[in-house]
Amino acid sequence: MMKMFHSLRSAATCVLLGVSITVGGYQGALGAESAPVAWPAVKSSVAKDPRVEARITALLGQLTLEQKVAQMVQADIRYTTPEDVRKYRLGSILNGGGAFPGNNKHAAVADWVALADRFYDASMDASQGAPAIPVFWGLMRFTVTTT
Repeated sequence: MMKMFHSLRSAATCVLLGVSITVGGYQGALGAESAPVAWPAVKSSVAKDPRVEARITALLGQLTLEQKVAQMVQADIRYTTPEDVRKYRLGSILNGGGAFPGNNKHAAVADWVALADRFYDASMDASQGAPAIPVFWGLMRFTVTTT
């Protein structure tokens, strides 16, 4: 139980740190004076496509600050639901470390597919005014070998 508490506390700290960094970057917009943030330059061998860049800019322009932060959150399937993805616009779902659909270690493939579909459908629901952004599904696998 203590290990789980530590993990949740660490996750909450990371989210709060991300929020404070993000909000710190918006201080100028909030009326407080701040120095510009100098981000490292990215050097990619893939050329930018102006149409894709314009689409990204337009999509980000539709998101609130809270929705941008939520897009950076990866919630564990044991502690979140498709309704959470719909309501908070979470960007990623993690299954790993003993997480199973409905906590059923022997869940059938159909159960996994149905759960993934429910999360995806929730992420693509734009009925509340937020844009549809497909949720990412993260998988963490541990392999233990003994000699």
